[in-house]
Amino acid sequence: MNCWKSIDISRQYGLHRITLISFIITLLSFIVFFLSFSLMFHDTAVSSDNFGWFILGLLGMFTMHKLCHVLPLIATKNQVKLKWKFKCYMPYMKIKTKKPFTKIQSYAVLLAPFAIITSACILLAHIFPSYYHYFSMLAAVNLGLCIPDFLYIKLIQHAPSKCQIEELENGYDILIVNEKEIAS
Repeated sequence: MNCWKSIDISRQYGLHRITLISFIITLLSFIVFFLSFSLMFHDTAVSSDNFGWFILGLLGMFTMHKLCHVLPLIATKNQVKLKWKFKCYMPYMKIKTKKPFTKIQSYAVLLAPFAIITSACILLAHIFPSYYHYFSMLAAVNLGLCIPDFLYIKLIQHAPSKCQIEELENGYDILIVNEKEIAS
């Protein structure tokens, strides 16, 4: 296999630009979620109870986001190695796959946190309407965390359809099968 392209969004776009875009998307999505829920539940009183659970959910959002990336890999029986560390007193999980995955699997891996956590927050806001402001914030933070995933999807989209995606320390390699390897 040959490397078609290496993708590192922090090198391509810059860490500060990605952080700024994520912050802006988080604010805008909170406004959209909060206004939508406040229009739907206009007759429901907002409660500030269970603030500790909200803070716990907010602190665990990054870890939940990373775990959602692992679920499609486990579902496709791709061997995954998880390594836990503590950075700034917060649990940090490092994911390493044993073998490359397909382009379609990469879409599933990168979109899983967006689909799972955002859907769960919307569903929980409907189940517990007096806490819709908490779930709006959690969904907005998750959308902000999904911005790098969306940028990776944008770059992987232009890759050949039969490519393999290999995870690196700070990005992805897009691998294509060499024609000579197929012939032999």
